[in-house]
Amino acid sequence: MQQRTRKIKIAYEDSIGESLEARTGIVSAGNTGSSDSESSKDGDKLFFRVNNVKFHDLHDFAQNPVNHSNAAGTKLSGIYKRKTTGQVVKLNKKEIAIFRYGQSVFAIDEKCPHVGGPLHLGDIEKVDTNNTFCVICPWHKWKIDLENGDLIFPQRRKQTGVYPVRVTDNGDLLIGFDEFSPTYFQGSEDF
Repeated sequence: MQQRTRKIKIAYEDSIGESLEARTGIVSAGNTGSSDSESSKDGDKLFFRVNNVKFHDLHDFAQNPVNHSNAAGTKLSGIYKRKTTGQVVKLNKKEIAIFRYGQSVFAIDEKCPHVGGPLHLGDIEKVDTNNTFCVICPWHKWKIDLENGDLIFPQRRKQTGVYPVRVTDNGDLLIGFDEFSPTYFQGSEDF
């Protein structure tokens, strides 16, 4: 499927006379503006540019962590409104939650695998046992590893999708996918 996707991308670029990136924000793995030290495992991904959110727009959880003793947040007109630690974006027909911790950016499916809780509203926690980060679902406190999508708590076999993120020199965020969403090829969608 990946080879077919690449052929379609090349044919699309040739047929309209402009790059796919210029029309859609989709960039090839080799054209992201990132350094050559990027992991080679991301080389076969299709990277989609995130619109309207840049690196500096994301809440840096390392600099300003959410105080768990005051998880309700700030009081507005008698209603407690909790600050989010993440942002939700829609790319490649998926809702993706993105988080920043220091210089690292993580992308994970927006819905918790338990009952669909909004993960972008969750807190970020560093897991000391394996030195990774997890997001804590705000509904039932499930903990999901942000690097591989594995459940940390409760320990089950469910997993959620995670995506590589690249940050360009000007702060643009690029999120990698294995392939285009199949709905693009059903004839009812336009890029």
